[in-house]
Amino acid sequence: MYNSIAHPMKGISWGEEMKLAAKLTEEIPLNSTVWKPNAIITKYHAWYYVNVIFLHLIPGMLIDGLLKICGKKPLYVNIHCVIYINISKLLIMLYLLVAGIT
Repeated sequence: MYNSIAHPMKGISWGEEMKLAAKLTEEIPLNSTVWKPNAIITKYHAWYYVNVIFLHLIPGMLIDGLLKICGKKPLYVNIHCVIYINISKLLIMLYLLVAGIT
């Protein structure tokens, strides 16, 4: 069931969705990217936070440091923090909704 409507067609999996997204970014490249888009799915919170630190925060701090040295405004770490906080709020609201707490 998807959106409370029964449908005989099977939806695509996360793996298939990521392969499709990778194929689309190959065909239609994104503007101003630092590196190629990729996704890692894990069910362990500790491994997720290790990935966030090594794949987002440290590279963002290095790029922000280079921008600051060049006299430009740093922005990557600040953007990541805003996105992280908003996603955390959405997850808490989702958990409360699933638990039946409003």
